[in-house]
Parts: sequence; structure tokens; C-alpha cells
Amino acid sequence: MPSTNSEEKLAGLGAALYEMQQFCNCVKWLTQPLDQTIVNALIESMLIHVRVLLDFFEKRGVRKDEFDDVLSLHFGFPAEPVDLRPDYRLRINKEVARLSYARAKRLTQKDKLWERAAFLPLVIRCIAFIDSRSEQEVRELERFRAQHGMVPLSPVQLKPLLSDVRTMFENDLAQQLAAGA
Repeated sequence: MPSTNSEEKLAGLGAALYEMQQFCNCVKWLTQPLDQTIVNALIESMLIHVRVLLDFFEKRGVRKDEFDDVLSLHFGFPAEPVDLRPDYRLRINKEVARLSYARAKRLTQKDKLWERAAFLPLVIRCIAFIDSRSEQEVRELERFRAQHGMVPLSPVQLKPLLSDVRTMFENDLAQQLAAGA
């Protein structure tokens, strides 16, 4: 971890929570009837947030180019793999913010589909991270964001949003199991 002061660490925590919030916002908006262009933009945005959160939860920051990365282990939360489906992990690496032949080969809507429930392990990891934050840290983050004129964003506000997304994904899984998918 780079040498950071407490304000840098609070800013990093706020940035991590922002990524979680934006992921949830994308998921929620994707439940609305929208123009395909907006749907595509929301899916791409959601996947970028997934990619950032995977790095946050999994990387250990041992490479020189990762020295500045904000990582969960900086907050006493262990860096461990998120149980994301291997095919989705590969697709994210090959298709998100990258023009690749793997991406170009996906011609039909079915080929381009992302099953929401596949991201349930990431949501569970986000909730576990939020549960690991102390009340003091939450208060410090709220004070820091208010002091800098930032929009309030706290784990207490974010957890219900993540819980709603978790329920949505669990319902998707139950429907898939009931349909024999």
C-alpha cells in the first residue's frame, strides 16, 4: 500500500463505495423499459464497475503499476477471489472497454446476454465489505465528504441498495432453477 494519510484513505473508501453504488444503480435502471442504446450504455457501465470492483477485492497490489490502486486489503478486508463464473471473467477481460474479435463474434442478442444472477458473488462480497466497516470509520467518511462538499455516501445508505440487488439476483437464480436452466 502506498503511504497514505487518513484523508487519502477516506477518499479511497468513498471511491470504492461509489463503484458499488454505480453498479447497483446500473442494475436498477436495467429493470426499466429503455431504448436499446440506453440499455447498452448501462450494461457497459455496469461491467466497467464490475471490473473495478473485482480489482478492488482481488488484487494484492504487488506490481509496481498497481502501487497506487485502492484495494480492499488497505481497509483490513482480505484480497480473495470473487466467485465469478470463469466465462464471465474472460468475457469482461476480452470485451469490456476493448474492441476484440471475441466481442465481435457475439452476433445475436442471446450471445450478448449477461445473466444478472452471475454477479451475485460480487454483491455478497460488497455487503461483507460494508459490514466490516466500523461506526467510527463511517462517521469519518461522512465528515470527510461533507467537508469537501461531496454528495453524502455512506455504507449505511448503500447497504439497502446492495441488499435489494442481492434479492433481485437471488430471485433470478430461483427462477432459473425452477425452469431447469
